[in-house]
Amino acid sequence: MLIPLSVAHVEYPSLMLFSHVKLPESPPEEPLSLEQRIEQASLQVGFFWMIAASNIQNLLNRDLVQFRTLLR
Repeated sequence: MLIPLSVAHVEYPSLMLFSHVKLPESPPEEPLSLEQRIEQASLQVGFFWMIAASNIQNLLNRDLVQFRTLLR
């Protein structure tokens, strides 16, 4: 990934193969506020039910592999 060095940081613990400059560690993530967590949970639950409802067709067609894949 090519980005300016001023905004670069190490995302994950890793071993750099070619490192000319030491990159700083990524800044700690700030915890989400209660409102943000509620919004995120609402989106995830809504997405689950949208996929589950459209996935009924796979169950009715006895395509159990696709049914299980989409529920995961």
